[in-house]
Amino acid sequence: HDVAALTAVLRADAITSMPPFAWWVQGGDRIAGLIALGGCAGARLVPAAVNGSAGFGQYRPADGADGGPLRPFALVLVELRDGRVADSVTFLGSGDRFAEFGLPEFVPADR
Repeated sequence: HDVAALTAVLRADAITSMPPFAWWVQGGDRIAGLIALGGCAGARLVPAAVNGSAGFGQYRPADGADGGPLRPFALVLVELRDGRVADSVTFLGSGDRFAEFGLPEFVPADR
């Protein structure tokens, strides 16, 4: 949950979205600012190839779990341009598909 590091890898004109929601945000600083609000605190990303593109499996603590393994939460696709993240798309509720992308069933909370 390193917001400064996230800001460093986002392009100034980066875009993020979360279909099917009407949630679309542009601007690296704005995106990082939303992450700083804490909704993703405790989450971990595990690299994966998603449909031939760079992506991640996002894992979060299970509801009410403290210190237990992190469970699949969403797939995140990223598009890089000039070595920085230009676009990201988060697909919530895709945890049941993680095995199709070679992602583990869970990750330890301390990973």
